[in-house]
Amino acid sequence: MQVVAFASSLVIVLGVGVAAQFRWLGNGRVKTIVVFLAGVATILSLAMGGLPPWWFSGSKGAFGLTATLLISAFLGRTDDERSFAKPLFLGLGLTLLMLNLVQFARNVL
Repeated sequence: MQVVAFASSLVIVLGVGVAAQFRWLGNGRVKTIVVFLAGVATILSLAMGGLPPWWFSGSKGAFGLTATLLISAFLGRTDDERSFAKPLFLGLGLTLLMLNLVQFARNVL
């Protein structure tokens, strides 16, 4: 299961990256939504496989990684970098944040 989860996360990221590189997604709202959903699907795939376990533990390190991904969403110089990186890293970061908040609540309760 872990190998499938890891491979599917790679296929998702590489697939959306190639599609954006060759401009198959166009520009605008559709590209933003597809790239955002690819980020969400990547984290969900890793979470279902439990890879790596500390990312989803609700610990300080997990929240630090989440903060890094969310900050990375707003870095970038060119419009192409921002139009791809912002929705991808927001999808990754927000999904990881939600999963860690749920796990944190489970740890506390």
